[in-house]
Amino acid sequence: MFKSNLQNFCQSKSWLLPKYSTTKEGYDHCPLFKASVIVNGATYNTPYFSKSSKDAQNLVAELALEHLTEWRMFG
Repeated sequence: MFKSNLQNFCQSKSWLLPKYSTTKEGYDHCPLFKASVIVNGATYNTPYFSKSSKDAQNLVAELALEHLTEWRMFG
């Protein structure tokens, strides 16, 4: 859900679309994931591991969107 909201936010600003990357750690039977997203030249990272790459990307999109909309309110 937050990934599409972040994409819509970027499109409303005429920015390039967000670029995600995910890293996997742990054992094959119990992997853990972290994600990063680049938005308008800024990189955002997940602060902790998630159980799926989808969850990690959704979390990092949420964090980026919170930061960008907060910055916009006060910037």
